[in-house]
Amino acid sequence: MLPATKSEIDMRKVEAPKSIIVDCDAGLDDALALIVLLAGHVDFKIEIKAVTCVNGNTNVDNVVKNVFRTLDVCECQEIPVYRGAYSPLLSTPNAKETASEGYHGTDGFGDVYTDQPDTSRLQKEHAVCALHRITSEDPGNVSVVCLGPLTNIAMAMKMYPEFINNVKEFFVMGGNSTGQGNITSQAEFNFYADPESAHIVLNSNAKQLWLLPWEACLKSQITH
Repeated sequence: MLPATKSEIDMRKVEAPKSIIVDCDAGLDDALALIVLLAGHVDFKIEIKAVTCVNGNTNVDNVVKNVFRTLDVCECQEIPVYRGAYSPLLSTPNAKETASEGYHGTDGFGDVYTDQPDTSRLQKEHAVCALHRITSEDPGNVSVVCLGPLTNIAMAMKMYPEFINNVKEFFVMGGNSTGQGNITSQAEFNFYADPESAHIVLNSNAKQLWLLPWEACLKSQITH
């Protein structure tokens, strides 16, 4: 599946989802995206049903900590957080390279924190199970926003065949359209970190999927 070009889609005309699950690997970039989504949650424009964490910019335990730090700052502690995959589907050279990349520091937040956030609210349920349960409780009405490698999403599709039918639509940040990369000269981080999961998700072809490639991130600006 190739990313839509600007002439093919105007994102301003895409209807905003009402209920979402955010699946992320919370480094600094995902935290910023989460803050923007939380602003919509606080204003009742969207409802964030859950945040699911995946290995990516840093290991998943650090991702959990970074998500709680972000929720605490935004005073959105009521949103449940779930821990997901600790590694990509396959142990490949890609996985080893991205694990040691450290663009956002070893902890994903620039290694500036000396204290540990309160993670006692972390749900015991695995993120993949939560993705299935939450979407099955309100089938056709919950969208999934994917900000990191697609490991959790691919696992949910493989473990629960009905999962994809229960999801309203997917918003995926990943890949590129011009061959301009950010982890290598040609590759985008999220797809490079777990290409097998990206292949599974993009070839599902069962539900609408909005693909936001690296180039879209380069051209986007956050304003007040």
